[in-house]
Amino acid sequence: MNKSYMYALIAAVLGILTSYHSLHPTVLFCLLLYFVYVFFKERYTTAVIFFTLYIFFFLYATYIDKQNISNISPTATEFIVKFTSDIQINGNQLTTTVKLPNKEKVLLRFKISSKMEKEALSSIQLGMKCYLTGTLEEPASSRNPYEFNYKSYLRSHRVHWILKPESIQLNQCSTDGMTLYDHIVLMRQKGIKFTMVNLSTVSSGFVTALIYGYRHAIDEQVLSSYQKLGIVHLLAISGLHVGFVTGFIYLIGLRIGITRETMTNLLLFIIPVYIIVAGGSPSVMRAGFMTWCIFLAIKLSLKVHIINVLSLICLCMLLIDPYQLFEVGFQLSFIVTYSLIFSANKIIMHKKNRISQLLWVSVIAQLSALPIIIYNFYEISPLSILLNLLFVPFFSLFILPLSFITLTSFFIYPSIGKLVDLCLSFALNNANEFVSSLSSISISSLTFGRPTTIVMFGYAFSIILFFIYLEKEGTWRRLTVPICIFFIVVLFNWNWYFFSNQGEVIMLDIGQGDSILITLPNRKAVYLIDTGGSIPFTQELWQQKSNTFQVGEDVILPLLKAKGIRKIDKLILTHSDMDHAGESFTLFDNIHIDEVVLSNTKLITNFEKELVGKAISSNTHITLVKKGDQWIDHGYTFYVLSPSGTEIDENNQSIVIFTAIGGLDWLFTGDLEAEGELALMRSFPNLSSNVLKVGHHGSDTSTTEQFLTAINPSFALISAGKNNIFNHPHEKVIDRLAIRNIRIFRTDKHGAIIYTYTNETGTFYTISP
Repeated sequence: MNKSYMYALIAAVLGILTSYHSLHPTVLFCLLLYFVYVFFKERYTTAVIFFTLYIFFFLYATYIDKQNISNISPTATEFIVKFTSDIQINGNQLTTTVKLPNKEKVLLRFKISSKMEKEALSSIQLGMKCYLTGTLEEPASSRNPYEFNYKSYLRSHRVHWILKPESIQLNQCSTDGMTLYDHIVLMRQKGIKFTMVNLSTVSSGFVTALIYGYRHAIDEQVLSSYQKLGIVHLLAISGLHVGFVTGFIYLIGLRIGITRETMTNLLLFIIPVYIIVAGGSPSVMRAGFMTWCIFLAIKLSLKVHIINVLSLICLCMLLIDPYQLFEVGFQLSFIVTYSLIFSANKIIMHKKNRISQLLWVSVIAQLSALPIIIYNFYEISPLSILLNLLFVPFFSLFILPLSFITLTSFFIYPSIGKLVDLCLSFALNNANEFVSSLSSISISSLTFGRPTTIVMFGYAFSIILFFIYLEKEGTWRRLTVPICIFFIVVLFNWNWYFFSNQGEVIMLDIGQGDSILITLPNRKAVYLIDTGGSIPFTQELWQQKSNTFQVGEDVILPLLKAKGIRKIDKLILTHSDMDHAGESFTLFDNIHIDEVVLSNTKLITNFEKELVGKAISSNTHITLVKKGDQWIDHGYTFYVLSPSGTEIDENNQSIVIFTAIGGLDWLFTGDLEAEGELALMRSFPNLSSNVLKVGHHGSDTSTTEQFLTAINPSFALISAGKNNIFNHPHEKVIDRLAIRNIRIFRTDKHGAIIYTYTNETGTFYTISP
């Protein structure tokens, strides 16, 4: 192995990291140490080359980033687009990425108006050019902590605009001037359609994933279960898949009389084609080009070291697109592959039987991927090593070959294909049921929270040290050193937030609704006031989406997991409106809730009855509160000021809470309206508060002049959806607040509103969209 390739790759990675991020001082210190190590350990010229490559990739990545701008006029309304990527039709929405004549890409998003139009649009072919009229819209950036940043994601793929066409007229489309690449992606599109039409629903989802790298046909809940248990990589095309395809083609060629030399030449052409057919993800490109390089070496009778090949491929991919470094798939693909290759000779192959070898492959793969998985997904599955031991052979020796056999059979003799499909679907149904049942148990995943930079270095250091010691003979006792370091880092990561004396109040931007997270210092308690949610609208079957944006899944849970929150002490539901309590069931299914707090009123809705049933089945304590109740938690007192229990209007049945946190008095009012505000003033004539959570999203039916005069707040927090149909917050409410010089924070303009505090002092800041 030539170490120069590794040094070059490390220099490239550090250069790109320095370019795109202001690095933590610890990272810069490690960079300096590494450079000094190379300078003294290796030859002087190696150190110079390392530093030169570092500077080159730093400047190159900076240049690429500065060139990543749009050249399209924001006011453009006429477009000629070329369909170049997978076309997703989800319910009544079509989404894909298209290219304009200037080669710039835009995201096309079109709302389908009828079932007939949906059927017509399903015939769009990749490579097709169409004339469209429409408008451009900027992608939305993240509006909440740890929320997926769609704008940043699109920019890393050179997409700066969302195109919303008025219509898509297929008679204004043509397939003229298609390139070889267009024909290959069209072949892929036809293969996916053929699979989904002919195979059963379960089989088609997995076959399209394993052969074409297309996961969208797999049920979302099934996919989520595989990811939660740490075995979702089985559904990604990797070296195993590419090796299976190339080996199968190679053997077939030899069987029909083609010479080895001819087959080698043929595979040098087929492999790049298959990389495109398989979707061209980082794992596919890595596996494909490694296989291609091996066949090229065979053809040229060259001896190559697999590590050098892997490093060279990684360098080339980063040179083509430096942004790939920040893709989770890219990171996992290369890090796991490096770990397995380094460990193959001295660890894996030294084991006496196949089961031991497979176990060590699983341990090494999971251990090397662990820091990246925790950083990006905030949790790991303790069952992943054992499940990989079970599922890797199952998928490798049974599901993958059977997938190819099933699809090939349908092409050759459909009747046999249907029979084989029955076997495949039976196996997958049982496997999916097993995975789903495991993912539902409490120990299926452990939430750690996002580790800090120092913790990430601790993980990397202890894991690398473990591999180094493991390679040496007779050093099992010495393994206690890296193992101890590793578990110290794990414990620190697990308990990090309990050592912080900082607390937070976060009003989440969840659209038209309310959701407020309160964490007391040292994680003494976690409260969630309301969950947000959306009102379901009746839709025809063809309009219904298989996966939609959900506040619980996409905003609240990522925040809780990223912060290492493993339970909610109190879920306070101010009232039963869907925009306040609609995501309760999602939370019950995904996180432990100690207590749910409901208003003690005479009117009980059907939703509240269902919620009580869910709480009982989840072993969650139920508390009914009304005016005069209070609780004390680690020195913090929370007073319930409303309801009295006699209110008729549902909004005025809202739980109203007063408390002092971080040196400020807070009044949380739910959807309280003018009548409820008046009752509050009569019951508590001396009530005042520094911070007012404005009632009913800023509706003109709340926040009266008299109420503001009585409460006299300095800050007003308004939770309202951007461009909501109710025109919340109302102009009159904003005027009432502004005339009193009350500082206004509103989620529709500012995104999430966060107050961090230590002892009696704190600061407001926002997640600006």
